[in-house]
Amino acid sequence: MQRNYLRNISWTGAAEIGVRVTRLFATAVLARFLTENDYGLAALVLSVNELLVVFTRNGIVDRLVQLRNPRQVDELIPTAFSLSLVLSLLLCLGSVVAAAVMVRVYQQEALFWPIVCISVGYLFIPFSVVPTSLIMIDNQLKPLSLTVLVSIGTDNMLSALLAYQGFGLWAIVLPKILITPIWPLMLYRFRPWPIPKRLSFTNSRILIGFSSKILGSELLTTFQSNLDYLLIGLLLSTAQLGLYYFAFNAGLGFSLALISTLMPAFYTDLCEARQGGQDMAHVFRRNLRIVMKIFIPFVLLQVVVAPLYVPILFGQRWVEDGAVPVLQLICLSALSRPFAVAVTSLVRAIDRPRLDLQYQVVLTVVLVIGVLAGARYGILGVAAAVCAAHWLVQGIYYLWASRRLLAAPAS
Repeated sequence: MQRNYLRNISWTGAAEIGVRVTRLFATAVLARFLTENDYGLAALVLSVNELLVVFTRNGIVDRLVQLRNPRQVDELIPTAFSLSLVLSLLLCLGSVVAAAVMVRVYQQEALFWPIVCISVGYLFIPFSVVPTSLIMIDNQLKPLSLTVLVSIGTDNMLSALLAYQGFGLWAIVLPKILITPIWPLMLYRFRPWPIPKRLSFTNSRILIGFSSKILGSELLTTFQSNLDYLLIGLLLSTAQLGLYYFAFNAGLGFSLALISTLMPAFYTDLCEARQGGQDMAHVFRRNLRIVMKIFIPFVLLQVVVAPLYVPILFGQRWVEDGAVPVLQLICLSALSRPFAVAVTSLVRAIDRPRLDLQYQVVLTVVLVIGVLAGARYGILGVAAAVCAAHWLVQGIYYLWASRRLLAAPAS
């Protein structure tokens, strides 16, 4: 099993390196051709997009992976597709309402059409749900890794090209619309599956019952990830939000990408261990050690060299605007995240996602309080508050899980 885990993270790692190279190039180009106001508007558009698309990360994939039984999975494929399709159509309609609300709240007419247009991509998501589940059940993440590399790499390169051509905000938005067919087409090529010819909701309770617990946690996680953007845009200014968003992408974006590389195989390994009656505590601790041996040095190195690489890669103006200390604090906030993601994988694997939901509620409350308090001291205060909130809550969450869940993980 350890060899399979290492093989999976090798594929996801290789794909992420490719994604990181293209994203670094795109970020460098965007930093030179976009204004802070462009960055601020993009942060708001993408925040709304994340808050809508999170409804598609509703646990259907997790449930199918957890079941693993080929017969059960085959029976649920039409239902999984149908539920996802209906939801995607509703989200497209919801984007129009969300766009109107954002224009009114932030007094920015430029937000409306980007929010509406980016929702077109939701219509392709149902065609990715089933093949993603089947690939994860096989515990062979090479197809997913290659799909991520091609789609996100294309997104990044298009963003750089459009920014150079003077598209402003649309340089970030348009590529995310154009790449959406890549996911279902590539996944179908790697893992063909019978696309249902009619809608079916048979045995939908099997998916909805589990998904409702997962969705609550995902909603709170996504709200947390975008909370600082939404509040900074309200409490400070779009330009200040743009500075913060740049620091996030030039700093924490790399760390979160590394987490996304290392952690998907974590969940599939835990599910496989539970199914095979293996020691989940051993698998959990072993895989987490592997992750942290890579992650901690990476984050600390990034913090140390930030004053050097920011002016070289992104331009001196970001240093003069005070982005470096903000970037360093945001990077440091990532140190506790793998511990929390690992525990989230564990509670889902043992069918106790409500515990993760409770943790997300606590973290959300602490983040709201922290951001509101930190905003009094500007962007640097917000970054410090976000860092402290993550360290405190995620550290306690991991220590609690180590004592309570790993002793009897299947209870």
